[in-house]
Amino acid sequence: MSVMNDMQNSARFAKRRCCNLARIMEFKFVFLVIALLQVLLHCAGAATCVKQDSCTCKFDDGSGVISLSTLNTSTNPDVPSFSVTLGNYKYGYNPCSNFSWLPTCNGVAVCQKSTNGQETFDVGDQKTALFNDAGTQITYQAVVGVVTKTTIVTLQCDTSASTAVLTATKEDPQNTYHLNLRSNCACKNGCLGGGLSPGSVLCIIFSVVVILYLVAGVLFLKFVRGAEGKELIPNYEFWKDLPHLIKDGVLFLAGGCKSDSNYEQI
Repeated sequence: MSVMNDMQNSARFAKRRCCNLARIMEFKFVFLVIALLQVLLHCAGAATCVKQDSCTCKFDDGSGVISLSTLNTSTNPDVPSFSVTLGNYKYGYNPCSNFSWLPTCNGVAVCQKSTNGQETFDVGDQKTALFNDAGTQITYQAVVGVVTKTTIVTLQCDTSASTAVLTATKEDPQNTYHLNLRSNCACKNGCLGGGLSPGSVLCIIFSVVVILYLVAGVLFLKFVRGAEGKELIPNYEFWKDLPHLIKDGVLFLAGGCKSDSNYEQI
């Protein structure tokens, strides 16, 4: 009788261990899928271009840099790298270093000068340069008396524009000036030649694998198994149950990777 009990206990223990191992393997697969989904979200998400200096920002996903340093061509501190006229004013702009236009623009990034040369206004200081998240705009500010003047330089990526072109568009609202800078340097890694980053390569490889998985899966199910409708989705049952599996995985971890009572009772 005791031998029979031992055999039954051994069988129950073996079943319980088998179920636990199966469940652990299931959760490992789920965690792998979660990791792949995180990679996908990372690739699809919008990276933020973080300011490095007044004319450079670096994307926080490691995908590249936008740098205007090579556009700072003027070696004369009294001559800006770019100048453009709009209405009764001329605008001077240096992307990286300061320049001066007398009488009042002394060591600035952007200056507004009357066409008769009698008046100048500081409309942007280098130290205030602020990139937007996409790295497509730089905003400068300057305080003139009690008035804050703002200049927004929109960076227009043009890989064919080896010679940068500055245009002035409008003053809107009052004391806010809009300039456009079209250049290949406005493109990611445009003037650095850095190539693809490891993060970009990973995203490309992952995207190719996902596309091949979907296309090959649909073709196989369609022409080999004769599937139709939702059955054309590769591993449809798994993807349908994935939210529940993720929930079980979270609960499994929260419980210290211990089996629940249902498995203990098998």
